[in-house]
Amino acid sequence: MGRMCKAAVATLILAVGLVGSVVAGAFEDGMDAAESGDYETAMRLWRPLADQGDPTVQNLLGQMYREGTGVPQGYSGSSI
Repeated sequence: MGRMCKAAVATLILAVGLVGSVVAGAFEDGMDAAESGDYETAMRLWRPLADQGDPTVQNLLGQMYREGTGVPQGYSGSSI
């Protein structure tokens, strides 16, 4: 493998590792905030992850809306 190719592979591995740690950090920080009752912070940290399609975070946000935990509950007459 050429020197240039090795550098590209190393850069790719580093970039993927950094992105993963940022996502894990936001999720874990959101969990800590929610567990301490700071739902506004949890929502701020989790919203981008949910928008990116993270099903675990989407579920957590859904539970917050269902229970009215830190967000308005706002059912419009439909039963769930």
